[in-house]
Amino acid sequence: DKIIGNIAALVDHKDHSTFIDCAEILLRNNPEFKFVIAGDGELRESLEAKAALKGLSDKIFFLGFRADVPDVIADFNIFLFTSKTEGLGTSILDAFAAGIPTVATAAGGIPEIVEDQKTGLLCPIADPAKLATAVLSLLNDERLAKKMVSSASEKLDLFSLENLGLKTFEQYKIVLN
Repeated sequence: DKIIGNIAALVDHKDHSTFIDCAEILLRNNPEFKFVIAGDGELRESLEAKAALKGLSDKIFFLGFRADVPDVIADFNIFLFTSKTEGLGTSILDAFAAGIPTVATAAGGIPEIVEDQKTGLLCPIADPAKLATAVLSLLNDERLAKKMVSSASEKLDLFSLENLGLKTFEQYKIVLN
C-alpha cells in the first residue's frame, strides 16, 4: 500500500478538508492507497465526519497528536501539505529530513522551502484535483521523486539551527548599526 500523509494541527488554515477531497480523487485511481493525518485540534470531529460521509473512514486514519513525528513520517510514501495560509510549514522540513517526496500548496512561506519541480511539487491552494495529479506524478516517476528528495535534503541544510542562528545574528547586526 502507498501511504500519503500529513502532520499538522487540525485547524482551518491547514485545510485538511482539501486533503480529504484529494484522497477521494486518488482513491478512484487506486483503491489501495491509505491516508494518514497526524495531529489534533478543534476540527478533528468534523474532519472525521467528512471522511465518514465520503465513505473513506477505512482509508483515512486520524492518529491524533504524536510525539514520534519522525517515525510517523518515515512510513509515508508522499507528504501532502494542503494549507491555505502558512508561515513556513515546519512539518515539510520534517518530511525533507525523512527523505519523503513532498506535494504542497503554494501558500504563504511554503514556496521558500518547496521549490516547484526542484524540492517538491507546488499546487494552487484548495485545488484537490491538481494536488492529486501531483501526488500521482511523484508516485509514478520514482526518478523524479528521488531527484526532489535529494534537492530537498540540500535545501534542509539552509534551515539548520546553526544557519538560522547566523542569519538572525546578521540581521541584528544590520538593525543595530
